[in-house]
Amino acid sequence: MNKINEIMTHYDSDVQKEWERLDIHYFEWAITLCFMERYIQPGDRILDVSGGPGKYSIYFAKKGCDVTLVDLSAKNIEFANAKAEEEGVHITALQGDACCVDTIVSGQYDHVFLMGALYHLQAEKERVRAVTSCMKLLKPNGIFYASFISNVAGILYALRDELDYGYLHPDGEDGKYLN
Repeated sequence: MNKINEIMTHYDSDVQKEWERLDIHYFEWAITLCFMERYIQPGDRILDVSGGPGKYSIYFAKKGCDVTLVDLSAKNIEFANAKAEEEGVHITALQGDACCVDTIVSGQYDHVFLMGALYHLQAEKERVRAVTSCMKLLKPNGIFYASFISNVAGILYALRDELDYGYLHPDGEDGKYLN
């Protein structure tokens, strides 16, 4: 399975979990919104690239913004459309790759978010393509929002969440882990 299909399969598998992720990681949500709300005004055009199930898209649509969401996951797009309808707002939601978003949508946006894809694009040329594609859609003096995870984040995540680990026995005799 190639990397793009692997990412789509991952996000298609549990859209509800991705929607709720920012409820669990509330500080990430709150801090990001704190900075965005300094600049985003009702009526602004927003392009949310790799915005998952549309949490930011729907939030800003409720604030009166014209929002277009593009995400790789078809299930995320389906969920975002349903959630927007449930919330009584309109967003344009399209499936597509962040590396060529400028071939999927057109026009100029006041704000472009690229906050999910940079977690997954491991090759520098892919990251450059995604950013370049987004920048083609940003109005002059518009604002580009990006987020990424450092290379050590995966190690920290694995140590925290994925490994059953403990400490070496204090006397060092048996070399077994204690839980």
